[in-house]
Amino acid sequence: TSAMRYKKTDKTIEQIGRELGVAYVIEGGVRRAGNSVRISAQLIQVSDQTQLWGDSYTRDLSDVFAVQAEVAEAVAKALAVELLPQKESGPAKPPTESSAAYDAYLLGRSYWAKRTPESLHTAIKHFKRAIEFDPNYTLAYAGLADTWAVLPYYVPGPYNEMNAEAKKAAEKAFALDDSLAESHVSMAIVVADGGDFEGGRQHLRKAVTIDPNNATAHQWYGALLAIPGRYDKAVEEFEKAIALDPLSAVMRDGYGEGMLWARRFDKAIEQNKKALELQPDFFNAAIGLMWAYIGKGNHDAAATSFETYLRITHQTDEIVAAFRRMYDASGLRAGLIEWLDSLGNAADLPGCGAGRRAAICAWCNEKDRAFEWLDRAIEQGDPTIGNVEPHLAYDALRDDPRYAELLRRIGAKSSSKDVRSNP
Repeated sequence: TSAMRYKKTDKTIEQIGRELGVAYVIEGGVRRAGNSVRISAQLIQVSDQTQLWGDSYTRDLSDVFAVQAEVAEAVAKALAVELLPQKESGPAKPPTESSAAYDAYLLGRSYWAKRTPESLHTAIKHFKRAIEFDPNYTLAYAGLADTWAVLPYYVPGPYNEMNAEAKKAAEKAFALDDSLAESHVSMAIVVADGGDFEGGRQHLRKAVTIDPNNATAHQWYGALLAIPGRYDKAVEEFEKAIALDPLSAVMRDGYGEGMLWARRFDKAIEQNKKALELQPDFFNAAIGLMWAYIGKGNHDAAATSFETYLRITHQTDEIVAAFRRMYDASGLRAGLIEWLDSLGNAADLPGCGAGRRAAICAWCNEKDRAFEWLDRAIEQGDPTIGNVEPHLAYDALRDDPRYAELLRRIGAKSSSKDVRSNP
């Protein structure tokens, strides 16, 4: 994922190596003509930009996986390392025999990584195309499951339908091949969104055992460790995710959200700022930044972050101006309530589903309204309510008799005492 961010870049090898924190960089290109592909690659040492190895390959598209293995072996020899010490291994089984399915899958993952409403819908189309080309393509089902699973965080409902599609695709991937890390990652998010956080953690522990280089597995494992308050262990997983994919806004945002739950607001601000630098249209990071600034008590910065969210999601200048006027006159809570009132029951804006509206109402001490939105979130299957317990917005509700019943309904266990005391 990180490598694709340097496509057509004018940055030097030294700059790229420094940003990625690596000692060696593989530089190359691919030219395709019909069913033939020409791949060139060279291994460069970052410290002095010397080329340690270079070669080119011309193959039929059906041999693309074999070429990958050849390049990996050549790089390993150039670095004088063994990829599989003390173990003889034959050629890896290709994930699909269809080059068209593979192309569609790669496109799907590329769009999935961008995490915008538009890109996620496009990702679904590509994963479905991959499955049309190869109905037994495990990775395509896993990609489809992952996309349906994260879609409720970025677009309006119907969430129950999205969750059902995610579950169906994840179960198919798992049935086809449960030895793949991707199959366990897909099952983890589906299981966790169903309220079984420990089941999700079990799948993610398996995923990182199978493939320690799966950044998403580490990120989601960190999130599921943070929910019960295992913050130091969560940080380890978030750091691994970022080390594997340092230029991913999603990895930074996940880290920031975990630190928000831990009440480590400076770290949350740092990570969400970095996420927005990497991807200025990533509205989840703007929302996370707002909550982190609220936690710090910096309402001016929180208001600015919320305005960033409004602009990213293309809300009108009138809405932005109305929020700012109310903020200037009466403060952040008044500005946020003004914004909610302007929405009414509209459900066609990204990032403002029932769960997120409930959080704003709770923080603004609109308790009855907060519980009404939480009821809707549960009915709709909105997965954002899975973080009710650690989220600072709900501190105002924790002593309300309705709160314990809410936790029972969403399958969460109260840990508010630990949450509130965490620095």
